[in-house]
Amino acid sequence: MRQILETDNGRGTADWLRANYCSFPEFWFVDQLMLNVQHVHNHYEGDVWEHTLLVMQRMSEQPHDYLDMLCALLHDIGKKDALEKNNGKNMSGHELLGVPIAKQWLETVGAPEIDIRYTCMVIENHMKAIQLVSMKSKYDCWKFINDPLFPRYRRLAVADSLGTLNDDGRPKMDYEAELANSVAGYCMRTPMPESIVTVSDLVEYDIDDTSYVLNQCHKIQINGGMTDKKTIIKNAMRNLKQRKYNE
Repeated sequence: MRQILETDNGRGTADWLRANYCSFPEFWFVDQLMLNVQHVHNHYEGDVWEHTLLVMQRMSEQPHDYLDMLCALLHDIGKKDALEKNNGKNMSGHELLGVPIAKQWLETVGAPEIDIRYTCMVIENHMKAIQLVSMKSKYDCWKFINDPLFPRYRRLAVADSLGTLNDDGRPKMDYEAELANSVAGYCMRTPMPESIVTVSDLVEYDIDDTSYVLNQCHKIQINGGMTDKKTIIKNAMRNLKQRKYNE
């Protein structure tokens, strides 16, 4: 498996899989979960398998490693289940549904635990990486791009975008260009401000979830441009109360 996915021969991996996957029982998921599973919209390149092969090709055209190719292979493994769950209307949530399927498959083929964990995290977050270009919250952008796995999320997002075609055969989005001109692009060029509210500022409050309140304070500070600690804490406490009410 690793030898197949580590090729740097351009489209070699994708072409090999297209021609030979049916000869290897471990690739059962292609016929069952990808082949002839048609996208509802926005994918003129073909079914989920054709899209996957194109994403793998695009991944091989940029600096990458074995895990990147593995993520490209499995990133949309949950689309069929999502389509059925959503009554054929869309594939929303496929990234979450794909995680347990990918995990089980990786365990079956004997993948190392660290590879399983990283691959599942990339699958779970690959749509968030795509949506990063339209994210408006600076706090959420900074938190995501500071994730140690963000370079992998980004590489898959580039390949995924290039592998999603318009009806004229051109990629639907230039991910890197969109990212550079987005709020996230600004955050990638600018250090995340430190939180002005610390644990010691919360000792006088009755809080049963200090971590949540601290994160909320930081988010309010950044997104709201607030500098007064008491006002920030007040708003964070209100959010905590609302969260408890919703639960």
